[in-house]
Amino acid sequence: MPSCFPLLDVDQLFKVTGEHFTDPPTFAPPRIHFKAYEDALKYTGGKGLQDSLIVATSTMVLRFGLGCLGAYAVARYRWGGKNSSSCCWSSDAAPCLDRVPLFILFDKLKLLDTYQGLILADTVFNLPYAIWLLQGFFQEDSDRDRGSSHGRRQLPLAGVHTHWCCR
Repeated sequence: MPSCFPLLDVDQLFKVTGEHFTDPPTFAPPRIHFKAYEDALKYTGGKGLQDSLIVATSTMVLRFGLGCLGAYAVARYRWGGKNSSSCCWSSDAAPCLDRVPLFILFDKLKLLDTYQGLILADTVFNLPYAIWLLQGFFQEDSDRDRGSSHGRRQLPLAGVHTHWCCR
């Protein structure tokens, strides 16, 4: 039932423990409480939020920096034929083909359960998608340099687009 009506379930976020199972049921809480959020951040969520911010920010910076270099090379220089972007989808075939060797490698390099290991894995798996997305932005610059009249430098917009689409 909550999946069919997600907006009706939002009120559960602001109720305290005794208000969840009232008879008759109420859709709007009588008072809005943020105690659930305070408890989550105080006891368990604070560390998780900090970890997520560190990993997401680091992978975004790495993915955008390396993605710009790769996308510029792909857009500027002709190589690999028209369907060279199909390499992006090759890692979707069987996840165990690249995850298990990566696990063994990270175990030998002592990168398991570290920020560096997670950042490296996330960057490696999402870098082809970032290159593929950014290729269009650099293709416009490349077309303009070759004499086309339509083309603008959109690097800041490309960074935002790449961050949200590669997650």
